[in-house]
Amino acid sequence: MMVNILISFFIFQHCIGIYQVYGSYFSNNSKVCFLGDSITHMGDFHHNIFQFYITRYADTNITFCNCGIAGDTATGLLKRMDDDVFIHNPTHAVIMLGMNDLGADYLKDTSGSKKKSDLLLFTTSMEKIIKQLQEKNIHITLQKPSIYDQTVQTSTPNMIGRNDVLFKVALIINDIGKKHNLQVVDYWTIMRNLNMRLQKLNPSDTVVSLDRIHPGPPGHMVMAYKFLNTTEKPSVVSHMVLGEDAASSQRASSNCLVHSLIRPNNSKSKDGEDSSMVVEAVISEQALPFVIADDQRKALGLVPFVKDFNTELLQVLGLGDSGGIGSNPGGLKPSGGGDYKLSIDGVKVGVFSGAALAFGVNLALHKRTPQYLQAIQVRQVLMKLWAVEQMDRRVKYVEHQFMKPFYANRSMFAADVNFMEAEKYLVDYIMESSRKNLNQSFTHYLKFKREEANLEVEMQSLRTQARALAAPKPHTYTLERARQEDYDHHP
Repeated sequence: MMVNILISFFIFQHCIGIYQVYGSYFSNNSKVCFLGDSITHMGDFHHNIFQFYITRYADTNITFCNCGIAGDTATGLLKRMDDDVFIHNPTHAVIMLGMNDLGADYLKDTSGSKKKSDLLLFTTSMEKIIKQLQEKNIHITLQKPSIYDQTVQTSTPNMIGRNDVLFKVALIINDIGKKHNLQVVDYWTIMRNLNMRLQKLNPSDTVVSLDRIHPGPPGHMVMAYKFLNTTEKPSVVSHMVLGEDAASSQRASSNCLVHSLIRPNNSKSKDGEDSSMVVEAVISEQALPFVIADDQRKALGLVPFVKDFNTELLQVLGLGDSGGIGSNPGGLKPSGGGDYKLSIDGVKVGVFSGAALAFGVNLALHKRTPQYLQAIQVRQVLMKLWAVEQMDRRVKYVEHQFMKPFYANRSMFAADVNFMEAEKYLVDYIMESSRKNLNQSFTHYLKFKREEANLEVEMQSLRTQARALAAPKPHTYTLERARQEDYDHHP
């Protein structure tokens, strides 16, 4: 039997890629650059999106590149397209700008002339960015900006009117999207609406953070949901239906392969003893559940992420005690009343009623499963990747926000940099600007600019590790009649 399982799993591994590419917004071998300001630079929203892709489409090779720079604008992005975007040879570009393009000076303008010129500059700069990307046949996705929270009750100084300006930015993005027939993801509306809902209950609550600008972990999770909700159809991790036999179970299931299924015809084991085993099946799922960080869990009460994108449903038919869809489907004989212990690969997941199993249990919510533990391993590698990514982005931040004059006639490649000259330039910058707070960032730059090539190699290695860890595996599911000792007892 194990030979047959391995053969069917081998076939499964070589067939799922076709299905995954068909269902994915980003096709196989896509390289996706996320372009933007500090919200992109921080990256949690697109980190969540990448985690979704790598665990949902494990056989698809997709690379995300963080091209966010804190404090950046549309005009600033135009100046770094060659050495910070096109250098990655992207197939896709996902753009979010506007938070810094129309700021304090825009709000202070009373004549209206600066407001008009700033809006025009933002619009023309976005058009130039799109033109450059289209000339290289890069697929473009536009994102409306996240909100500025001008209503939360906090001690942070309030730039009243800034979120209204971002609404104007959102309208411009919408118009540009329609003009060029581009996909547009609307963060502004969902975050504004959720913020209003939260603050009706607690005026000090916010979907962003208390600095009014940068989304916190739940806000980034909301943004990831909105991106997926806009670009992907709602989908299950898997839907495993255990019916009368493997063949009928496979026909009723999705995103998985049922290799084998055993349902004893009576309650006696081979040696005549009472047998508690009701069902045993070997199944390979096509994807892993999405592991949500603890500091992002608040978002689950704000958006239906679990229902739309993180349902790993196990449904067991024919248990006979549910009174519902599992009472006697397809002529299956009832297996008796009571509760059932579910184990996967010999590890207890939990005890469930026959009615719950007939309706379906979402295994993505259970942290004991081998699949969930495998997904945690994937996330742990991704967290290492994102830490290295931030080291790289801090180098780019210093380079593009403070060293443009230095690099005006110099190569940015680390092998070409004269670090004595670079250090002198940065020291002089601090002295002349009296911005001692930049000392840490400049020290980081001088240290890690030398390691730039190694950082890129390390990031690619970690992406490869994460993809390898996300590969689906066959698991043995065992359902037994629950005994007293199977229940979790708490003092």
